[in-house]
Amino acid sequence: MIADIHTVPSECSLEGDVCIIGAGAAGIVLARQFAASRHQVILLESGGFRREARVQNLYSGNSIGERYFRQLNECRTRYFGGSTNCWVGICTPLNEIDFVKRSWVPWSGWPIRCEELTTYFRRAHEICGAGPFIYDGKAWSMMGVPDAEFSPERFERFVWHYNKHSPAAIEFGKRFRSELQRAQNIRVFLHANVTELLTNPSGKRIERVRVRSLDGRTHEVRAKVFILACGGIENARVLLAS
Repeated sequence: MIADIHTVPSECSLEGDVCIIGAGAAGIVLARQFAASRHQVILLESGGFRREARVQNLYSGNSIGERYFRQLNECRTRYFGGSTNCWVGICTPLNEIDFVKRSWVPWSGWPIRCEELTTYFRRAHEICGAGPFIYDGKAWSMMGVPDAEFSPERFERFVWHYNKHSPAAIEFGKRFRSELQRAQNIRVFLHANVTELLTNPSGKRIERVRVRSLDGRTHEVRAKVFILACGGIENARVLLAS
């Protein structure tokens, strides 16, 4: 089921087993994993089915440090499907060095190793329709690129994959919309902005989230498990706002 949060009476409380916040690539894929299961899933999306200026402006913010060539509200899309709506299907996995502690990078070092994610990289790669999971020199050979005499200490061969299918295959909102619409155990609510995560008295567990629409209506969603799938920037903003 897919519905607009405006159809839900104001101050109404929604309940489910799992609440996924954000219907972009991550949120939609996660919701699909629960389809036809015994779990009742609520998927919350800030926008509707198309780009809207008022909703898009919620992405606005100041960026400090390294300059980016576009504003925060210009390089991402805030409606069903998330930034897959403006993505061109470019894929490449993280490298081993991304996970290790580096003395010159403050707060670097992950609690997991790169190889622990390989299985998930492969699954994501398949969902994105990016062809064979090959990112090293073997891909050069498959494409007929001559094997030059590069020093392995100074040059490492790798590739970027692009989705080879139509834009509809890249835009998850269009690709999986009917599937989520048919799912009996999944409720998708559009124009539902999560503004705060509300915990139990000890602060150790999230019990519910506060949702607001741009017309001022408020709701609460209760669930056993909450998943933040808003993207790297918005996940942090929701946590800070809470």
